[in-house]
Amino acid sequence: MSGEGNDFGAPYDEQTTIEFRSVDGEPAGDPIMISQSTTTEQLEQVLNTVLQNDDEQPYTFWVKGKEISGDIGSFLTKVGISSSETTTPIVYLPQALFRVAPVSRCSSELPGHTAPILAAQFSPDGVLVASGSGDHTLRIWDMNTETPLATCEGHSDNVLTVNWAPDGQKVCSGGKEGELRVWDRDGQQRSRLRGHTKWINSVSWEPYHVHGRSDHLVSASKDSTAKIWHAPSSRCVQTLSAHKLSVTSVAWGGEGKIYTASEDGSVMMWDAETGQNRGILGRSRTHSHWVNTIALSTDYALRLGPFDEHGLQKGTDSERKADAQLRYLRVKSGHPFETGRKKAGVPPPPIASNMSERVLTGSDDFTLSLWDPRAPLDPIKKMTGHQGVVNSVAFSPCGRFIASASFDKSIRIWDGVGGGLIATMRGHVGRVYQVRWSADSRLVVSCSEDSTAKVWDMKTKKLKNDLPGHSDEVYSVDWSPDGERVVSVGKDKNLRIWRQ
Repeated sequence: MSGEGNDFGAPYDEQTTIEFRSVDGEPAGDPIMISQSTTTEQLEQVLNTVLQNDDEQPYTFWVKGKEISGDIGSFLTKVGISSSETTTPIVYLPQALFRVAPVSRCSSELPGHTAPILAAQFSPDGVLVASGSGDHTLRIWDMNTETPLATCEGHSDNVLTVNWAPDGQKVCSGGKEGELRVWDRDGQQRSRLRGHTKWINSVSWEPYHVHGRSDHLVSASKDSTAKIWHAPSSRCVQTLSAHKLSVTSVAWGGEGKIYTASEDGSVMMWDAETGQNRGILGRSRTHSHWVNTIALSTDYALRLGPFDEHGLQKGTDSERKADAQLRYLRVKSGHPFETGRKKAGVPPPPIASNMSERVLTGSDDFTLSLWDPRAPLDPIKKMTGHQGVVNSVAFSPCGRFIASASFDKSIRIWDGVGGGLIATMRGHVGRVYQVRWSADSRLVVSCSEDSTAKVWDMKTKKLKNDLPGHSDEVYSVDWSPDGERVVSVGKDKNLRIWRQ
């Protein structure tokens, strides 16, 4: 029988046995024999047949933490797996059914700030951008017309951080003077939050799906504390005091926990309802130097709140809360958004119950740490390889990948579940300050002191597009949740809007 062919026309002695498995380890059908010349496109066809998908769905395929490329035989040889092994498990990951086009051109350069712009962020619906500057103002910009909408004055020092509430109706700014202010979409001040004695480093809002509204937020300060605020009443509800040095970053998770990172090298976990300290991530200190940044595997879903990836939301309060809850659960379990399936009337795959919201930290000690809060004493993975400060980390919207930006001028891509290194991408000639993902998890945008932003393709792990035009360092970059635009800001005082 050795000369007979299989479905792909290859002889049986060039076959190998594989078993498709979900990321949770569940097998999809029985082991099957395929030709060693089978490509990833053909693997996708086979898997869609095995899963009995009515509509073809895109997947990526992984063996031992490495993405399969080319034909299966050559790939297995490259990673040191003998094709004669009994069965090779292949992990499949679904991709988003929609695609984000890589931005390539500057559609607008927006002046107005009179000092360097330190932070910028799109609203959850992608309609507005808020920017904070050294000129002591927050500005709001209309992305439908790409024109200024409002100038928000009140801070007495640099505006260091901005963060939109997931309901899309308000934005919080944190200043170097230690105050936070909450503004309407039209730029009217709602709240003035006073209590910190030093500048504000980070702000995070309570997830929308918890109560179906955005009333509470948490702030991190140079004064070594974090504070939980009730924004409508401008009241401090809890002060979180345990860190010994500046609290550099804060994240409000979707499961009733708040995470704070500090210059003292620790990351702490707090109960969001009571403010009680739930302990430190790690048996002693998490990192050997300052912890600069925190990210959650569910950040994209928490950011969107009641909005879908097109900036739309349902009409009633209960419908919006239910949508936000479902979106959070799906991203927590590692599924991309399923807009295409809903339109086709195809039910989405089941939501896994054993996945946890993961916590990621980046540090001055050149490392990242990946944590499962259910087992906080030991990290899932201590991620080494950067040769400089890790200044920014971000999970992909699907939660399956991590991008990190470092002062070593590189961007690294990691496995978001196990923490293994996938790729190192080089192209910047200065320190990389920030990284952000596109909504479909297929592209990353970065910004650097070299005065450029850059778009990277996750399929090739290479540079896709250069975004030049700034005349000085680019401090902050953001990709709109709907994938339509990128905003970049920096030392030259201008916003640049990038589109396809």
